[in-house]
Amino acid sequence: MADLIWQITKRHSCFRLKRKNQDFSREPGHLTNKHNLKFSTSVNNTSVSISGNKDGKGIRFTYKTGRINRARNKQIHSVAIRKDWDPRAVHKSVSGLVNSIPINDPKRYEMAALRKTSAILLSQSNRRMAKRGTNRKAKKSK
Repeated sequence: MADLIWQITKRHSCFRLKRKNQDFSREPGHLTNKHNLKFSTSVNNTSVSISGNKDGKGIRFTYKTGRINRARNKQIHSVAIRKDWDPRAVHKSVSGLVNSIPINDPKRYEMAALRKTSAILLSQSNRRMAKRGTNRKAKKSK
């Protein structure tokens, strides 16, 4: 069923974004933002999304399971993981959550989820920004 829906919507999707010979997707909850069947949230029954917490500390892991039906609230599950932990512990919990969901290819989802998790944790890191700021000031004063 997903293949049929994908064949219909792959060229005429309102979420499709074409930039420099590449297709991107703006679907809410999309894991890689690449326009393909594997990670599409509108076509597949199961999907995984990772975003930053509203307070700016940690990540929010959201996944959708089950068939499309009227009880959509029961399909979407969300888990907040705080940044107070060690980043390795955050990565371990994300990989454990991805492997616990019934997905066709969990290894591919796991690698994409870990990449996005590390990017979010890096963007929330204060040490990285502090180092950049001090180096720039030192160069300007010379």
